[in-house]
Amino acid sequence: TMQLFKSLPASHSHFGSAPQPPVGGLSRFAASPRITRRDGAGCITTAQSSGPGHAFFHAWAPTRNQERLQPVKAIRDTQKANRNSRSRPDADVAPQKRASRTPPPRTKRTQQQHQQQTSGSISSRSPPPPQEAPSRLGAPVHVGQELELECARLALEGKGVCLLPPTGFVVLVERTLPGERVRAEVVSVERGYAEARKLASLSPHRNAVPPPCPYFGPCGGCTLQSLQYEAQLQEKRNQVEQTLRRVGRLGPSLDLLAAEAAACRRGDDNGAHSEGSEGGSRAGGGVAATVGCQEPFAYRNKMMFHFSTKRWLPPDIVEERPCLGLLRRGTADVVLPVVQHGCKLQGSEANALLARVEEVVLERGILPHNHPSGKGTLKHLVVRSGIGAPPAGSAAPLAARELLIGFGVTHGSAIEHLKPVAEALGREFPNLVGVVAQAVAPSQPFSRGTAAVPSGRPHRGSRDRGTLQGDGSRKAAAGIPHPLPSTDSGDALGGEDGDGGADASPVTLLYGTPYIHDIVGGLTFRISPGSFFQTNSRQAEVLYDIVRRAAALRPGAVDTVLDLYCGTGTIGLSLAADCRRVVGVEVADTAVEDARSNASLNSIDNATFVCADVDTIQRNLLAATLESPAATTDNAAATATLAAVPAPDVVIVDPARSGLSLDAAAFLSRSGARRVAYVSCNVATQARDLDRLCNGSGAPFRLVSVQPVDMFPHTDHVEVVAVLERRELQMTAASTTATATAAGAPAAAAAAASAVVGSSVM
Repeated sequence: TMQLFKSLPASHSHFGSAPQPPVGGLSRFAASPRITRRDGAGCITTAQSSGPGHAFFHAWAPTRNQERLQPVKAIRDTQKANRNSRSRPDADVAPQKRASRTPPPRTKRTQQQHQQQTSGSISSRSPPPPQEAPSRLGAPVHVGQELELECARLALEGKGVCLLPPTGFVVLVERTLPGERVRAEVVSVERGYAEARKLASLSPHRNAVPPPCPYFGPCGGCTLQSLQYEAQLQEKRNQVEQTLRRVGRLGPSLDLLAAEAAACRRGDDNGAHSEGSEGGSRAGGGVAATVGCQEPFAYRNKMMFHFSTKRWLPPDIVEERPCLGLLRRGTADVVLPVVQHGCKLQGSEANALLARVEEVVLERGILPHNHPSGKGTLKHLVVRSGIGAPPAGSAAPLAARELLIGFGVTHGSAIEHLKPVAEALGREFPNLVGVVAQAVAPSQPFSRGTAAVPSGRPHRGSRDRGTLQGDGSRKAAAGIPHPLPSTDSGDALGGEDGDGGADASPVTLLYGTPYIHDIVGGLTFRISPGSFFQTNSRQAEVLYDIVRRAAALRPGAVDTVLDLYCGTGTIGLSLAADCRRVVGVEVADTAVEDARSNASLNSIDNATFVCADVDTIQRNLLAATLESPAATTDNAAATATLAAVPAPDVVIVDPARSGLSLDAAAFLSRSGARRVAYVSCNVATQARDLDRLCNGSGAPFRLVSVQPVDMFPHTDHVEVVAVLERRELQMTAASTTATATAAGAPAAAAAAASAVVGSSVM
């Protein structure tokens, strides 16, 4: 057992030892003795005695990332290989020709061959690979091997895709950008690809810029902050196209869209690029160029921070000290303190409030929850901001943004202790309109990730949306593997998408009002703590305008729009003026209440909002609205509710990261809607769903357009609007056009006949 423990790298030890520097002296920090000390406040500090610079975050090399633990499977593979090598030293040598166990001396020729190796070559300092793992997985690399690689492109989650010659075997390396050459160590080997951690950057990536945030690297939220923003937009478009082709098998559809766009450009006498009705010109490959954000910083109106008793000072200092900040990636209770400089993704008012909250709660002796001991009550803090509702009789918004904060605690009794804190903060910050708190189950660990990552919204759909049903998207990605969606994104209060949910108590108001207001596209929206709302309000206006054009509503307000996973009703209400009726469906009752209030605030009377689980109403919805008005269901109340939902002409879907269930996809197929605008924050699950809806002889829809929208600058996330059109309507349009043309009708009349059934102007 002791021998196995000694065989592990020091970075994997749970006893606080410092990471070992990589071969070649690339580390800035050498291993050193462990030091325990007490500060003036009596707090215990455990750290490594190392060189200067630990007190400054900018001195930390983001490329190191040595704190990331290897997956358990990788450690076990290494241990197994070591045991086999000790017990059977010659097991991997062919009996008819046993090679000498002493490697032959390198000749001049072999030295020249080594110097001529490509950027994806295997480092000569790597230990000889154990034969068992590669033979079992069919991979040309093994755990612990060092490689010199060059990043070709970005995959989902912002990892760099490096292709190992000559086979092009995929190695994913975190914190690696296109064109960058790195030395990396393999940490896991899967069937078809491997993952590695970056040890050093050998040459800079193209379009590199200095990251403005002092926490870049350790934070883990802004994975692309060191890449020029224009290059970020291009990489996101590439990610969308690659995922749709590999996961969604939509290559022929995208090629057709690209050919149609090229024909439109050739037919333009002025040489101008033709823009599709969904808001972007084709950038090649059938996917439109990503729509950028005018304000790439301070755009988030909601962030989540965590309280902890463990404060992390990169690269390897962990102090036993209460603090508030962002979770260290891959840990459950270690926090990176960011209150000193604040987060670049939220506004200055929110950052000032964040720093003051930490001071006030600690001054009053309210401590973070400690998982091992069970002491303390504070778990997380959610900060939300909005432009604010305009005063009565005025169209101008408030001069200062409205702020709302929510505490997550482990015990309901602790909520009373937060009332003095809420009142003190309210007196100090005039624009703090509300403070709420909620008790969450103490047995639930902190969610992984950081608040800079957009929320997963797992509760904006069915209860089983955390599983990919019958799909092999991870393997089908063929070079851009993507983990299965998680139902625990850790970015909410009140059960939207984090520590709340089924085990959370109701939200308790401590001060002011339990909601804020924001303005998007001229409409005012009320937002409660547990309601979903786009985290980038200004870019949401751009997104909703793209969705409006994608819906292609007919003149005269004759269409019925069904808005599934409607949240607070933002998309549906933005379309209400151009259609006969809007029906929104949302599972969160607080969001439905907000949606109804928003309709009233904006004097919209043709919008109805239903509180129901999308994945459980599909069969009942069809029975109650499409087949027979008198159809019965298991629940009489559900029948009455569903009877208010009419057959749609256009469907808008904006599901959680896990996408559509099989029932939801089946409903879209049978609904009779001529158009579907599918808004997604996870292109991998969107690609899977588009495969179900568009591919195959019985598929009811054809892909019309794909428009990426950058809702989250400097992160690897991208919003995508995919537009689908029913095939039989297109065949009808083609038949009408052919008839008109054969009868000698003018081309304009034929085009008008095609537009009647909702064809898109490409």
